[in-house]
Amino acid sequence: MKLKDEIRLQMAQFGKEISETAGDVHRYCAGRKALRWFAAVWIVICYGVRMTQWEIFVDSDIMLQAPEELMYSWYGSQRFGLILTEKLFSFMRLLPQFKWILTAMALWCLVLFLSYCFHVWVDRTAGKYAEYVLVAVFLSSPVLAEQFQFILQAFEVALAMCFCAAAAFCAERAVVSGKSRCWYLVSLGFMVWAFGSYQALTAFYIALVLISYIGAAVCGDARCGLREGLFHTAHFLIGFAVSRFLGRALCVWQQADPTYVDSMFNWGRQSLEQSLNCLAAEVQRVYLAQWRTFFHPFFSGRR
Repeated sequence: MKLKDEIRLQMAQFGKEISETAGDVHRYCAGRKALRWFAAVWIVICYGVRMTQWEIFVDSDIMLQAPEELMYSWYGSQRFGLILTEKLFSFMRLLPQFKWILTAMALWCLVLFLSYCFHVWVDRTAGKYAEYVLVAVFLSSPVLAEQFQFILQAFEVALAMCFCAAAAFCAERAVVSGKSRCWYLVSLGFMVWAFGSYQALTAFYIALVLISYIGAAVCGDARCGLREGLFHTAHFLIGFAVSRFLGRALCVWQQADPTYVDSMFNWGRQSLEQSLNCLAAEVQRVYLAQWRTFFHPFFSGRR
């Protein structure tokens, strides 16, 4: 009986907290009309050309002609989250323009929610211009310019990034803010879906959690120390393990080939020096615009 009572208590508390959080998010967004318009205009500036361009890029032709074949390859890539999103939104056929409209909407929701998260985590009294800088810098990131060249999974990855932000926010509610333990379960669900959509989002989640943790330790009112750090770490490891297990299990069940993604995990397969050199080369390639497939020579100073 005590367990049932505890579950009921946690559920009731969680329902109240969800309502309060939703109201807080709504008030934040409603009070920032200029920020909403700025984010929308900045998305059009950065990615508007993709909404009218008919270049579908890598693998999109497969989705147009044989979507089942591409879905099968995603089992091998252990990206079950992509498959779940495709089926949930009935994207069995690629519609480039429609998908880019959805991508733009997902990015708009993402930057507004990230702005709210930073408002809560870092400093509620920060200058209003900080929000505009966050939106402008995040949306114009060279990493996103490369990622969203792939229209095939543009919306799915943008939505998964929203899930990452939601997972980090929910984790902070449970670990630092002392809210209902149900936030752990919601965070876990978002985390597994995001990690199962695109493995690189693991780093995005870690970065968001670090920002929330440091913000709480430096600017927050709640206690944030070693205990909270260990809880964050344990929660992340559980989510990561669950996503990896589900990805591998579905891959084996479908008898798919996991070579594509497995070959990308080089930690432990090569020396630390080689791994660091590869990371440095990737940072240089992306942030110095050295891949002409994605970046115009103007941005790297070459003609």
